[in-house]
Amino acid sequence: MLKKKVIFINLIISILSIFIILILFEFFLRWDDNYKPYPNPYKLKINNVSYNLFLDEKKLMKSNKKIILFGDSFIQGEFCAFEKKTLSDYMEKKTENLDVFNFGINGKTVINYLDLIDKIIINENDIFLVFLYDNDIALSKEICNLAIIQNKEYNLPLPQSCPLILKMKKNEKFNNTILKKINNKIRHFKIVALTKDAFVNIPSLRKFFFRSEYNKLWTDFDSEENTYISELIIVLKNKIENNGGKFYLTYFPNVTSITKENPNQLMWKKYFSKINSGNDLVIFDPYDYLLKNKTYDNMTRSLSNDHPNCEVYNILSEYYIKQLKL
Repeated sequence: MLKKKVIFINLIISILSIFIILILFEFFLRWDDNYKPYPNPYKLKINNVSYNLFLDEKKLMKSNKKIILFGDSFIQGEFCAFEKKTLSDYMEKKTENLDVFNFGINGKTVINYLDLIDKIIINENDIFLVFLYDNDIALSKEICNLAIIQNKEYNLPLPQSCPLILKMKKNEKFNNTILKKINNKIRHFKIVALTKDAFVNIPSLRKFFFRSEYNKLWTDFDSEENTYISELIIVLKNKIENNGGKFYLTYFPNVTSITKENPNQLMWKKYFSKINSGNDLVIFDPYDYLLKNKTYDNMTRSLSNDHPNCEVYNILSEYYIKQLKL
């Protein structure tokens, strides 16, 4: 009896020790990912969607010669924004007589950029650089609501899944299984994020992660998600060019594993080859330049966050300035 009691006590002590270590490690990871927020963002609300833009509204309205960077949180660069070291900041520092504006918005995609474009005064030869990222292709309630609104304005077909998603008869793909629902509850823990990013970079394990479903959609040219985002890109291109602007398409590379074996590069090559067929697009692929100029294979902003550090923005600014011949 005494022996069992000792074993039980040792077990409890072991569990508590592991729990305390995990808590301490979580606090360390949160400290490692800490940053100062961008002061006084330009706030907008369009079609019931709120936007926080890291730019000067007055400067935007007055600018006669500008570059607009559209993208999600990877362009927004919240980690580097306070110190003015985002991609837009570096590009503006390295160009003469050009204003560069950061229209990166956390969690947004091409359909949001169509709404935002109406808030921009487009001058002749203004440059619009549109960045795609892996999860841009997913359908969500927000995207489906905007799809209904924009369907009337641009005569775009509504994805078949949208009515079901909006009526809650079909879950969004990021929340349609028990494992995904559990992940959505715990993914904000830094330890979980660190573990997932470590495992996803192991080729034999990558297929078990949801982000691999996104990658498949980019090369599944018959899927409704692929068809819809491709149509949105062309509508955005035409709207910009019809107003005198210049449209360029690109993507933000994965910076957790900057190696020749990174499967994302091949995915983007296949997708861009398909969408460019008959659409006369100018497309930039920054991966080889980043691969050549990287300082580490992993250039994320912290141990537990897969967003880029400021050095990535500096490297990419050189690439895009060269491509745009600024």
